[in-house]
Amino acid sequence: MKDEAFQIVINKAKVQPGFSLQFQSDGDPGAFDMNLEILRESGNTKMITMIQY
Repeated sequence: MKDEAFQIVINKAKVQPGFSLQFQSDGDPGAFDMNLEILRESGNTKMITMIQY
């Protein structure tokens, strides 16, 4: 099984409380949790788009 690269596009979303980003001065990567409420645009049933590279 092989990993595949995807881009996820969320057209409309609301960030839930408690979201935070932490930036390190030494450049080390960090993990973060992002809780979103994905919203539907009026007149459209598509909520996300996945683009495969």
